[in-house]
Formats: sequence, C-alpha cells, structure tokens
Amino acid sequence: MSNAATAAMPPAPTLPDWVRPAIEKFKRLELEYMASLPLPLKTLLGDGDPASFDSDKHHMRLYGSLAFVLLGVKPCALLAHGVSLPYTQGLVEAALLPVARDFDLQGHGFLVEKIQHRLLTDNPVHPGFQGAWVVANTRHSGYDLARRTFLTPAPGDAWATGAPAPPYNPRKPKPAPAAFRAAATIVTEAQIGAALGYPLPGGDATVRYIDNTESKELNTCCVPVFEAFCPGGMGDIMPVLQHFTCYERAWAALGRDLTLDSEGHPVLKMGMQ
Repeated sequence: MSNAATAAMPPAPTLPDWVRPAIEKFKRLELEYMASLPLPLKTLLGDGDPASFDSDKHHMRLYGSLAFVLLGVKPCALLAHGVSLPYTQGLVEAALLPVARDFDLQGHGFLVEKIQHRLLTDNPVHPGFQGAWVVANTRHSGYDLARRTFLTPAPGDAWATGAPAPPYNPRKPKPAPAAFRAAATIVTEAQIGAALGYPLPGGDATVRYIDNTESKELNTCCVPVFEAFCPGGMGDIMPVLQHFTCYERAWAALGRDLTLDSEGHPVLKMGMQ
C-alpha cells in the first residue's frame, strides 16, 4: 500500500488479551510440526523432493488463515491439503487442538470441527475437502454461509456408509467416479470463496497478502497469510483494496506489517506501479 493509504488507515483495533498469545502459539506449533515431519511425508509434500518442501514450507503455512478468523475479519479458516490428509490431521493434532483447548476457542464463540462428509467442488478433478478441518467465528456475519458450505452434507451424501474417496494423484488428477460424485455433496468454488471471505469470489486473477514482518524475521522471500482468486477487471479493483485495508488494519493489531502482492492480478499490479 502507498504511504498515503497507510497514513489514512484508522488505528488498529484493541484485541482481547488472549488473541495474540493464541495466534503466536499456533504459529510456533505449526513450525515445530513442519520441522518434525518424517522424510517420506516431506518428499510427498515437496513433489518428490524433501528439499523443495523445506524451501517452500512458508508458502503453505496456515497460521495467517486462523489468525484472521480470531481477529474477527474472516468468517472461517479451512485447514486442508489436497495431497495429504495425514499432514492436515497431524497439524490439527499438533497445533490446532492444543490452541483450541488452551485458549477455550469454543467459549469465545469459535467452532472447531472436522468435515466428515464427502465434500466435493464443481471442479471435477478437485479432491474435495473430506477430512479437512474448519475453524469458524460463530459471531461473524458470514458464519451461516460457512456452516452451509463446509459442514452441511447434502441429503444424499453417503459419507457414513459409502466407500472412501479414491486416491488422489496431483500429477495426474482425474475426476472421481460418477457414482462417488452422485453420492457426495457438491459445492461451487465461488461459494467456497465466499464462505472463506474472499473479496470477490471467482475469477482468474489472484491476490496474496504477505506477512512482511515474518518474511523479514525469517529472511525468506515471502510468507503468504491470505490468497484468493478474484476477477481481474479494472472495475473489480476497489473491493479488493477495501478488503486488503480491512485485513491490514487487523494485522496491525498484532504489531505486524501486511503487504499486498498483486503479481497474479496484472490490472491491479499496473495500478500500483
């Protein structure tokens, strides 16, 4: 953001005294979990090269998604990894559940729940979100949509009695069998984006919000804490900038600097130069 825009930003909100420690604990536990992964899992997540996982791991961290939910600006966070359900479950057990317990997230109005049913998207080769976890702010205006999207199976969903999802190969993705999809819950990717609090769900452009403070502290290229698809037209820029400003202000309440990466949004990038 420009210096003028930063100067015009309202003061950061005052946080409840438990929020910052909860975010810091999840951030620490997530990094410890990633460092402890066995070599075969690092190899899988690194697309065949464990060194690739180690160099790129900051791009797959989820502390920012959880943080924005606890900060009150994002309706829900989705903890998922299409390549490895065991990775997600391990992260939940190592980081999310201890934070939920130690900081009484439920008592503060946050739902922590696993997606049990066959949740697929309208993209036929997407592996879906069965086995992923959701953290939702029950007091957020977007909570009802988040619950309908991620935690409400369709009447014909056969998750309790049907066969498990077929194996997913990210190198050669292919649609799930028609019978499996027919007995699943199908949600559009646009609805998923809306439930996750994207500024403008859908579209081919992308924006990322970068924890600039964390990037400098770790001396790494960037630590993304939010990424969203959005339309890439000139008329779509203002909602994206308004969304970023809201998240930037929330991030400032943690004493940290958030920057907008427009590399995946050529029109926005041109306007920021």
